[in-house]
Formats: sequence, structure tokens, C-alpha cells
Amino acid sequence: MHQRKEFYLGDIFIQHLTSEVKQIDREKNALIYFHGFPGPVPGNPNKPIANLLREANIELNIDVISPFYRGISESKGKYHFSGSLADGMRVLDWALEQGYRNVAILGYSWGAQVAFPAFISLPDEIRGKLVLMSPATFIPENSSLEQLVKEWRDFTPWLLEHTTDEEIIADIDTIIKTNSMNEIAKKLNPADIHIIQASDDDTIRQKITDYFVSLLSGAPGSYLKIPGGHEFINRDLLKQSIREIFLMRTPKG
Repeated sequence: MHQRKEFYLGDIFIQHLTSEVKQIDREKNALIYFHGFPGPVPGNPNKPIANLLREANIELNIDVISPFYRGISESKGKYHFSGSLADGMRVLDWALEQGYRNVAILGYSWGAQVAFPAFISLPDEIRGKLVLMSPATFIPENSSLEQLVKEWRDFTPWLLEHTTDEEIIADIDTIIKTNSMNEIAKKLNPADIHIIQASDDDTIRQKITDYFVSLLSGAPGSYLKIPGGHEFINRDLLKQSIREIFLMRTPKG
């Protein structure tokens, strides 16, 4: 049995899925799910996977915390790319206040950019797994970024109507400098990292993820390549892959 709580953390709307069974010796484990861009909005083929995570993890005794960045879904405020990273840190702070003994993070597409600083800031004693689904590790720059911003505006004009293309590009440039993959790779324990890559992904191509893996100091805890595109439409296979990741033991040290 599950209990789903919904609440606001400032402007951030959060779904919190927990077990209704309270056990005295129950370890409190959490998985924070950071969704991609533009998230669960009209016209986006990538549906929220919070329910899938619940199904995959309830038997493993893991609570699922699913925030929506400001300006998306029921969240209030305006969306900014750097704001999504700040939202991730705020949600992490809240999760730490709940007394979890182990905190894992899953970043899907853009959610990887949100996940990296949050995961790195976790205290060693409660740091769990970092799961990356077709992660947006490298952001296009210069003319490629300009074209991408135009595509985003055409796709969800109402989501970005409060800001200009130039402001979006400047915002993302700041993230590129802050979230340098070369520096992030040095701060990560490869054994903590588990990647699920869509092998036919045209949005985040496998060769980009392969390059990120090459920056790590060793092999990741697992690197699963499953058929399909960025939408991960084979949800049964995705659920099975996530479940297998959380059944693995991650060596420390």
C-alpha cells in the first residue's frame, strides 16, 4: 500500500510517495526524481515517470520524491534553467530534514544537470545511487544553443514568454561554466553512478553519454543500454532496469 502526499515547498510542487506500512526497524530510504525539460507539460511526449518509480521501488522500501521545477505543472513562479538547479537543491535540503538514512537521485535528460550538484552535496554517510536516464551532460553552445532555444520557444512558447532568447542563452552559459563535466566527473565516485541510455535516442545520443563515461575515473556502477528513443516508451523494460539498479550493492570506499 502507498500513501501519496502533495504539497508546496515555496513555489515548488512536490509529490511524495511513501509506504503506508510503518515499521519500527524500517530504514528510511528516498529517491528524488528530477524530471527533464520541459517536464510534464501539454504537448510533451515524455510523461512523468513518478508512478513507474513507485512501482519499481515500493517493494524495495524506497520513498519517491517528485518535484516539479518552478513554472512547470502545478508549481508556481516562472521557469528558468538555473532556477531548476536551485529548486533541486531546495528539495534536497527538505529531504535531508526528513531523516532519510539513504538518498538516491535520478536525473532524466535535463534532470541530470539538476541532479549533479545535489548529489555531490549529499553527506557521504547517506549518499546513495545516482541514476542518469539519457542524461543531458553536455549542452550545445554558440549557434547550436541559439537554434535550440528557438526550438524550445516554438515548442512551449508560454513557458518561456517571460524571458528573451538572449537571457536564456546567458542563463544556460552560466550553467555550462558551473556544471563543467570535466570537474563534475572528478567529484563523482564512478561506483555510485548508474546510467540507463536509450540506444536510439536522437535527443541525447549514446555517443555523448559514452563520452561522459570516458571522463570518469573508472567504470560506472552500471551502464544499461535499452532500445527505444528519448521517450522511453517501453516502460516495463525501464521499470525492470530501475529495479535491477536498486537491487545492486554499491561498494563504498
